[in-house]
Amino acid sequence: MDILKAVLMRRPGKELENFDASKVRFSDELVDVELMRKQHDALAKVYEDFGAKVYYVEKQREDRPNAIFCRDLMFMTPEGAIITRPGKVDS
Repeated sequence: MDILKAVLMRRPGKELENFDASKVRFSDELVDVELMRKQHDALAKVYEDFGAKVYYVEKQREDRPNAIFCRDLMFMTPEGAIITRPGKVDS
């Protein structure tokens, strides 16, 4: 069984405080930033409680609310990281 050793996360920051969610296709619902932060902190604590090191993406452009989704940026293999090239199709 493999053990999760580390995770990369982006704590919801200023990029989520003042944006039009529907314009950037983030959500059709209002975004509760404080709830997102609370849920993020709880998840990070679970990782840490099970021994995983939590690394954070600290610097982020404030005009990129989707930056909190680190899972879209890369994934790890036994040989190392594979960097993806995420992108949205313009409608």
